[in-house]
Amino acid sequence: MSTGTTQDVTSQATWQSSNPSIAVVNSTGVVTGMSVGESDISATYQTVRGVLHVSLQPPTFTLTGTITDATSGGRLSGAAVNLAGRETVATDAAGAYSFANVSGGSVTVTAAASGYQTANKQAIVSADTRVDLALARATGTPAPAPSPSPSPAPTPAPGSNICTVSSPIAAPCGTATARCNDGSYSCSQNRSGTCSQHNGVSCWICPGPLCNGLTVGTDLPWGVK
Repeated sequence: MSTGTTQDVTSQATWQSSNPSIAVVNSTGVVTGMSVGESDISATYQTVRGVLHVSLQPPTFTLTGTITDATSGGRLSGAAVNLAGRETVATDAAGAYSFANVSGGSVTVTAAASGYQTANKQAIVSADTRVDLALARATGTPAPAPSPSPSPAPTPAPGSNICTVSSPIAAPCGTATARCNDGSYSCSQNRSGTCSQHNGVSCWICPGPLCNGLTVGTDLPWGVK
């Protein structure tokens, strides 16, 4: 106003959209998007007119997932993952990939890795979406090793760590030297590697060179002598 004061004339103004198929505006100036595109929104009050250009874009989402070995379930690092119309990305050490700013609708995710058959999967994206793929090993082609989970360090053999079992104990591989933390038995003659793939040593069973003089009890709760 000429006095420097202001007055809200929103409801008294005349509102218009240059492209109502893209955006419409009501008498209180509220604009509603109708589809993707551009429109000019104008307000006229007496002899004064103001215009705002608006551009409506579709929403975008994030597409993520993991690529695994269909036989072992291990996650594959370095696999090539492609989304139509996008650059190919490689999976990280955990076998994971990610695409940002993915438009909604039907998409096809394709994954490939050396020694594996290429696989693809379709999905409908209407929110952040996860698509996992398992790759079958190619016939006659050795598969690269999937990213392993860290193996627990073998349990050392302190002098007090003994099993209350008779020795020797029968095991599929012959005479067991230790019982592992996952319930299996080891016949390893390499003390540092005993049970390294079975969560470490629960307790030692054998007397003799490997056990370096550890004593062994006489009770055998597993029923094998």
